[in-house]
Amino acid sequence: MLFRSSYGAEVWATQFLPGTNNPCEQLHRSFLRRILGVRQATPTEVVYAELGRFQLSVDWAKLIVRFWTRLVHMEESRLVKQAFILSLELAGRARANLPAAHRPWAAQVKSLFETLGLAVNLSASTEVNAADVVKTMQARHVGELSACAKSKVQHYVSCVRGGISLEGYQPAEYLAAVADRPRRERLAQLRTGSHWLRVETGRWQRLERAQRLCPHCDAGIVEDEMHLVFDCALYNGVRQQFADLFSSGDRNLDSFLSQHPVRVAQFVHQCFGLTE
Repeated sequence: MLFRSSYGAEVWATQFLPGTNNPCEQLHRSFLRRILGVRQATPTEVVYAELGRFQLSVDWAKLIVRFWTRLVHMEESRLVKQAFILSLELAGRARANLPAAHRPWAAQVKSLFETLGLAVNLSASTEVNAADVVKTMQARHVGELSACAKSKVQHYVSCVRGGISLEGYQPAEYLAAVADRPRRERLAQLRTGSHWLRVETGRWQRLERAQRLCPHCDAGIVEDEMHLVFDCALYNGVRQQFADLFSSGDRNLDSFLSQHPVRVAQFVHQCFGLTE
């Protein structure tokens, strides 16, 4: 029992590993969506990236590895060290088909190391670098985000962020720059696909993308983020008020959104106001 957290054996065994879905992580995701002001159905990958956040499993793994390293260097006269040694011995004798939550603590932690591609010799009490573990998990998270096949995630990565890397995995600038909450939330909704445009609401009605036409103009094209920002006649007056955002003539959404965050948020908020 010395090595079981207050969350129970299941946390140590499997639920702290990447890709799992435990109650703590569900609460974390819900909280992040509340911060952004987006729907609960907004893709988790997009929510994490917009806030520059990672799964809680990264923090849990860091704490586990730090504790493991402390145990490796601890004097053998300590009770905790003796329990650690016994856990290592039990892990070496544990059945391979034993349920994860019933395995000795050392075996559970070894599962984490193996998931990260780290070779750990239990009998030698191998030391593991916590910083390396964190970097590995973060890099895997960003790699999975870039390779995600979900259409909304692909749109976010390519059209909103203009690509993503571990070095550039930071909270979106407007989150700190835009003090007005309604404006900040409207911009977050546009960026994450949690908005009012037909390209999204038509999805709920199971309409083909080509059928999600703009109801505000007669252009006969899909009402998506690009249409709102650059083309829809309904927002011509707003574009004139924010001519500085369109002075470059660049029609890339990520370039537009990377401009002065306060001005961009004001523009999006005013566009939203015309459809309320």
